Amino acid sequence: PLTLNGSADYNFDPKKGIFNSLIQLNTDIFVLAYTGVGDDGFIKTFKVAADGKTITTVDTKKHDDKQGQHNSLIKLDNNTVALAYYGEGGTGTQGGYIKTFNINTDGSSITEVALKNYKTGSTRYNSLVKVDNNTLAVAYHGGGGFLETLDIADDGKSLTEVKLEQFDKNSQGTFIDLIGGESGKFVVA
Repeated sequence: PLTLNGSADYNFDPKKGIFNSLIQLNTDIFVLAYTGVGDDGFIKTFKVAADGKTITTVDTKKHDDKQGQHNSLIKLDNNTVALAYYGEGGTGTQGGYIKTFNINTDGSSITEVALKNYKTGSTRYNSLVKVDNNTLAVAYHGGGGFLETLDIADDGKSLTEVKLEQFDKNSQGTFIDLIGGESGKFVVA
């Protein structure tokens, strides 16, 4: 839940809401990826009033009806977001997925555009960053620490793996975070 200037919390899902990843799409629209009831993957859009005192749910999309955990959501442009998560991606195979979604500027419509299974099997603590206009990097734990880069097709409808690097062979490592620094340099912890 979100606290609004010290008053009542805003309950975005009364049943379950874990593995949250929240971004700002524009001035008053925010996008949340989270794990809901049944461990399903959800994306919601919210409108936040200019004074910050009112939050309204605009749209909700269940994007994975089997599993949607360890979410990492980023903004790609004014109406496109990318999500890295652990789930089934609608394919029946568990693993790490990246999906892109187009979202109307008023938050009223969430449309899945691209889907890529970048790792079969467990991927936990996904951390996604935008490298440039057509490249993403995702760090995750999957029997060790991995960093993978993927390119987005010109039409935005597909993702292609570019390079995979294992940076930690420890199978017990957890809680991975990836951040971008100056051009072309990134830090993973």
